[in-house]
Amino acid sequence: MGNRFLLGYPQKEVLRCSRSMTQEEIGNRKAACLEEAAMGTVFVSAAISEGEKQICRAIREAEYPMILLLVEGFPKPESPHYAYYKPSGVYFAACAEGRLLLLEVDEEAFEMPEIIERVTAKIGDVPRETKRWRFMAMNEIAERLSQ
Repeated sequence: MGNRFLLGYPQKEVLRCSRSMTQEEIGNRKAACLEEAAMGTVFVSAAISEGEKQICRAIREAEYPMILLLVEGFPKPESPHYAYYKPSGVYFAACAEGRLLLLEVDEEAFEMPEIIERVTAKIGDVPRETKRWRFMAMNEIAERLSQ
């Protein structure tokens, strides 16, 4: 939902931050990302870690475009909210202004051999049902979208 043309933007970069980053490191990364966004980079992120959330918020507040992968996804078809769903507040405004694309990762994407291979190479044989595996897979999917 939002500006699908952001997917075709030539200058995209995945935004990932380690959970172990200090607040100072997050601040430095935020400043660098804002500088890149000012020069036209569109960031792609699942905004999972605290650092990613802070930086995505700063990018949104500075009114630069970005692509967000929704951790929880959109309401399911059986949900009473499905037919009437729209993003709320600042996400609605950013979508309406063409600065945001919200994406739900299809379950089939988590089963792609390349994604499984890359996640397994990074974190080992963590069960695929865990949040850790799913979050790492979302970061790999964000990486693919940024290319």
